[in-house]
Amino acid sequence: MTDLEQQKIEETNKDVEVKDEIKDKVDEVKKEEEEEEEEEIVEEVKRTMLESIVYTIFHEGIDDNIHLLIRITFVCLFLSLIGLLFVTHFNIHIIMLLIISIALCVTLEWWLYEWNNEKAIRDAEKENEEEEEEEEEETEEKKTK
Repeated sequence: MTDLEQQKIEETNKDVEVKDEIKDKVDEVKKEEEEEEEEEIVEEVKRTMLESIVYTIFHEGIDDNIHLLIRITFVCLFLSLIGLLFVTHFNIHIIMLLIISIALCVTLEWWLYEWNNEKAIRDAEKENEEEEEEEEEETEEKKTK
């Protein structure tokens, strides 16, 4: 064999090695994505009330069960204040307590709504960053070829 043929063989061997490395990296990325999807699925599991309380204590965010518990608590508060309002013949102090509790409920619901929107925006930004990183990696791989 001539030197030229040996160089071609060496180049093809290098190309094969690079392709194998790229395939390995692609497989790793796919495995990571599958693991992330499994984690997301685990987070979406419905929990009992006690499990939701424990989960909310140790993780960021408020579970749907906790949100429901907050709403039920506010409804009970409103019903008791309305009952007191009739029993006390529309006492001004009970009226003020009812107004304050309504304001508290509205601001809490608004805050939770905004928090969920912010969480959705952060999740979308993370996905965009991951896509950009993947595109950069693909361009780097193309440049190395």
